[in-house]
Amino acid sequence: MASMMATLLPTAMILGIDLSTSGIEAANKLYRLPNLSFAVDTDSSRLDRATYDLATCFEVLEHIDDWESMLERICKASKRYVMLSFPTGRMRRFERTVGHIRNFQPGQVEEFMRRNGFTDRNLFYAGFPFYSPLYRDFCDLVDAGNSNFASGSYGAPQKVVSTVLFAMFRYLSSTRTGDQFCGVFERR
Repeated sequence: MASMMATLLPTAMILGIDLSTSGIEAANKLYRLPNLSFAVDTDSSRLDRATYDLATCFEVLEHIDDWESMLERICKASKRYVMLSFPTGRMRRFERTVGHIRNFQPGQVEEFMRRNGFTDRNLFYAGFPFYSPLYRDFCDLVDAGNSNFASGSYGAPQKVVSTVLFAMFRYLSSTRTGDQFCGVFERR
C-alpha cells in the first residue's frame, strides 16, 4: 500500500512502518521510489514523535487488544486525514489463527472517529458476496490460517492463486455492501 501511495502521490513523502523486521527488509528490497521509505517501529512510537498529513492503518486494528488507544494515537498523529481498513461482521474460526482478536461492527469505528474530532469523508463497506461470505467461509472450511500454502516461499502456484483471487475480489465483489470496511476521515 505504501508503494502504491508513493506512486499515486509522487510529491508526497511516504513512510511505511511495521513491527516486523523481515517485512520491512522485504519492502526495502522490493519497493524503491525516491519518495518512499520504510522503518521498523515495534511500539508505534513514531505516532508520538511526529505528525502526518495522512495516517493510514490497513488491516491492523483487528489484531490489537487495545485498538481504541492505538487509533487515538493515530488520530493525534494526523494533521488532516486518517484512512482505515478492517474486517467487520461475523468472525470465522480461521481468523483467530491469523491473529484477529475481533471483527468490528458496522458503525463502531465511525462513531469512535467522530468522538475523536474526525468527520466521515468517504466510507464504504465492500466485498459481498465474494469476500464475505464466500471467500471467508471457504477459508474457514479449509482452515486457511494453518495452511502450508500460505507460508514459505511465494512461488508460481501462490502467484497464480493470488492473481485469480485479486480478479475475483476486484470484479465479483460489491464496492457498496459487505464485510470489508474502507474509509477516509477528515479532521474537523
